[in-house]
Amino acid sequence: MSAPKKHKLEDDEYMISPVYSPSTSMVGPPCSGLENKYLSRTLAHVLPDCLKEICQVRPEDPVEYLAHSLYTAADAEVEFYKKQIELTEQEIARKEQLLESTARSLNVQKLCAEIENLRLQLARLKQKKESLPAHSSQRRYS
Repeated sequence: MSAPKKHKLEDDEYMISPVYSPSTSMVGPPCSGLENKYLSRTLAHVLPDCLKEICQVRPEDPVEYLAHSLYTAADAEVEFYKKQIELTEQEIARKEQLLESTARSLNVQKLCAEIENLRLQLARLKQKKESLPAHSSQRRYS
C-alpha cells in the first residue's frame, strides 16, 4: 500500500488512508467541499457519538444500529426545540400579562423590549427546528 495522501478542502487539510472501496475502487476524499459542508451541518454533531457507541456495543448489525441511533438523535433534537419553543411562548405570555398589569409603570419600555427579544428568539428557534433534516418518524429500529 502506498503512503496516505494529503487532501485539502477549503482551509482544512486532512489525511486519507489508501483504502479499497468495493463500490468505486478509488482512493481519495470522501466528498467535495459542498458535500463536506452539508455533512458537517447535518451530522457532525451526532455522528461521532453514534460511531463511538457502536465501537463500544459492537452490535451484530452496526448499520441498523447506526440508523437507529441517528433517528433517536434526530428525534431528541426535534423534542429539544419543541420544548424551547414552548418555554419561550410561555415566557412571552407571562411578560405580556405583566405588561398589561403594569402598563403605567416605568418598566413598560423594558418589558416591550424583552417581549420583542423573546419573539425574535422564538422565530430563530422555529427556524432552526424547521431546518432540521427530515426523517421518517414512522420507521423505528429496536
